[in-house]
Amino acid sequence: EPMAFVQAFGSWYLLGWCRLRKAGRWFRFDRIERATATRRRAPERTILDVFGEPPESAGPISRGWPGGGASERN
Repeated sequence: EPMAFVQAFGSWYLLGWCRLRKAGRWFRFDRIERATATRRRAPERTILDVFGEPPESAGPISRGWPGGGASERN
């Protein structure tokens, strides 16, 4: 269940709820091989409830996008 994209540790990650592990997980964007859309409704979860407070180095995604974008041009 995708929740957010974040840039951290020099890479992009998809933060999401893993139904298999029943926990929040960080999925490195360049390692995701496939995703499947389903019609299963995801329960409401907040980033704070699943992952807690973000680190001080966290920033908005408006600085760039996985695989290229504004952050590489600045």
